[in-house]
Amino acid sequence: MYAAKSPEVTGKVDRVAFLAPFFGGPTEETPPPQGFVSFPLTLMERAQIVEGGRMASPEREAACAGYTVDGSGESAWTQLMDLDAEGRNWGGADANHPAGLLRLPTFSTYGFNDAVAGQLTQPTLIIQGLDDVVVPGGAAGASAIYDALPATMANKVLVQLDCATHEML
Repeated sequence: MYAAKSPEVTGKVDRVAFLAPFFGGPTEETPPPQGFVSFPLTLMERAQIVEGGRMASPEREAACAGYTVDGSGESAWTQLMDLDAEGRNWGGADANHPAGLLRLPTFSTYGFNDAVAGQLTQPTLIIQGLDDVVVPGGAAGASAIYDALPATMANKVLVQLDCATHEML
């Protein structure tokens, strides 16, 4: 969106791709009840990844074999903690044996809406999993971005993948 409004980058961005995008974010005209996201970091505990890290509803997990691979949550947690020298030293009740916290950057969901999408001129690709329960609006949000792109844009593509979640990669 920055490229669409900034003269110093106009012409340097020649295409746009969105993967599992958040869309229809709040604005001053339609603020969320809890206010805008303003903190720079989201923290997740081990249980949220190992036991509660499901990316799809239980019904869809049953319908789409392979969503949950035994041991994958524990494996993901171990790999994430191996990559984060700081976060693995946070959390837990015992300072000598930290439980670790997964640190994720928080991004603003502010203002990516119909008006902004309608200003895009670059060829645009939108990829969305039909079983994404993380992004508000899920597949409908991806369709809304596509519908908000200028009607005159010839190079726009919406790809919706069955049995794909927010972490489809």
